[in-house]
Amino acid sequence: MTSAVTSSDAAHILWNLCHYSEDIRAILESAGAVPAFIRLLKNGGPQEQEVSADSLTKLIKNGDPTSINQLLALLLGNSPNSKTHVIKVLGHALSVASLCDLVNTDAPAYKGLKALVQLFNSSDERTREHAALVLADLFTNRQDIYDGLVTDEALNPCIKILTSNNQGIATKSPQRLNSVSHGIKSKKMSKASYISEGDIKPLIRKAKTSQIDSAELAMAALANELSDPDIAAEALAGDIVSSITRVLGEGSLEGKQSASRALHQLLKHFPVGDVLTGGSQGRFIILEVIDSLNATDVDSPEFIDTLQVVSLLLRTKLGHSTYSPWSGLAEVSSSLDPLLHCLCEGPTSVQDKAIEILSRLSTDQPAALGDVLVSNSKSIGMLANRIMNSRSQEVRVGGTTLLICAAKEHKSQSIHALEASGYLKPLIFTLVDMMKQNSGCSSVEIEVRTPRAYRDRSNFRVGDDFDVPDPATVLGGTVALWLLSIISSFHSKSKITMMEAGALEILSDKLARHTNHDQAVFEDREGMWISALLAAILFKDTDAVSSSTAMSYIPSLSALFSSEEMIDRFFAAQAFASLVGHGNKEINLAIANSGTVSGLMSLIGHIELL
Repeated sequence: MTSAVTSSDAAHILWNLCHYSEDIRAILESAGAVPAFIRLLKNGGPQEQEVSADSLTKLIKNGDPTSINQLLALLLGNSPNSKTHVIKVLGHALSVASLCDLVNTDAPAYKGLKALVQLFNSSDERTREHAALVLADLFTNRQDIYDGLVTDEALNPCIKILTSNNQGIATKSPQRLNSVSHGIKSKKMSKASYISEGDIKPLIRKAKTSQIDSAELAMAALANELSDPDIAAEALAGDIVSSITRVLGEGSLEGKQSASRALHQLLKHFPVGDVLTGGSQGRFIILEVIDSLNATDVDSPEFIDTLQVVSLLLRTKLGHSTYSPWSGLAEVSSSLDPLLHCLCEGPTSVQDKAIEILSRLSTDQPAALGDVLVSNSKSIGMLANRIMNSRSQEVRVGGTTLLICAAKEHKSQSIHALEASGYLKPLIFTLVDMMKQNSGCSSVEIEVRTPRAYRDRSNFRVGDDFDVPDPATVLGGTVALWLLSIISSFHSKSKITMMEAGALEILSDKLARHTNHDQAVFEDREGMWISALLAAILFKDTDAVSSSTAMSYIPSLSALFSSEEMIDRFFAAQAFASLVGHGNKEINLAIANSGTVSGLMSLIGHIELL
């Protein structure tokens, strides 16, 4: 009795030391604590075995063959009777073993992994459950083993157990199922279903249970299966969306992530209007999905999956669905904060996805977006960075659109933020390069309006106070012109940078092609008067008028007076006003001889609201 008590006390003392510091653990390991605890794991009572297992997961750092062999002997031997703690420690040892040992068929690590898989054949239910949990953790921690070691032999029974009705593991399963699923997806493993056909309907019923833990467990399992269109159709017909909505609202973080993934799979197969049944449901889901980003690691695969769901929801046009995905965001301004955090703090893939999402809101919420963006000056610099460096045209156009939203409402703060970031000058060079594009974005989210729609909507004038239309309503290739117009109208020094970047030559060529009705550019009707607007602003600068390129604008601007659109003629007149305002005799003579005067005369006394 005294010996047993002394052994137990010693084990608890060592256990406490294991939790103290890395240096202490190194001393214990060098003193032979690992084999001592393995002996205690074999011969000790339940409490000593628990202490031993916990201590070994702290001490075993490299999965050495000797320790794995000893643990394998305990697993396959008669002692101890319960293999629960041995399974836990062996799983930990394998998680820190080298990949070479795990793939070497003669190595103890490989044999240990195979032994854990063989436990699925055990007659003891508890042993099978612990093996499933430990293997799921191993698959989660060692993504490098998916290429060859994680087979259907291991995954089928593992996922089968994790999705069972046993309440003892219900709370432990969702996160593991999520992680296993991401490993499967990242390594492009077999798409065969890991749940038998007869288990789908019970899973759908289980997802609707009143017990949220069980609902989450079923949701995690279904999220893995909905990539199959037939299963997705069956789940949709079984009203799985109501369960998704409930888990998003009441579930744990892992449950919400499973629900987001399940929704993501459904949206890949069906239009949003077929998945979401009403406006209130759509509003609730979009807010809950975005809110879950607050508690999710921005570098995790779950985070980008959740952003994909938001992106798919916001792709829906108002006329094609029964709900407005934007309405919830408009009513709850804080809902944009997670997306702003993505932009400011996320890796580039997350930043780009955030830009794509936010730019889709610019038609309905330009002022709100502008307020949110300038609330964190870092966002302005990040947008400029992605415009300059992203290879995605949608990201570059979307980022430019968002900068227009910010600069339209907060010119001074936006320009100062760009200057502070050091990106103002290189951004201008990038925007000038984007001017060469005739139609810069094929995204269906960019709505195109006619010049007449602008004319009916806004009043324009050259100078600091000109009004900018909602930026998402112009063609993608035109947003660069708009942003350059805003920058140059407020920040006079930027005109020099634009000229250095070749803006005058590119703009002249663009206007010439517009007025010659080149079909490739004629579809971009907004580009005609926006080009004239930018020319009017640039020609406020003496150096621009004195350049050799200035003379080439006169024929193109004169040709705009024959346009049927009043807005084209208006900005052509503004550009001529800027040109003649410098008193350059050569320029003024060329204008007088170009037929421009008759065009200007036609505007006198002409009243039309722009």
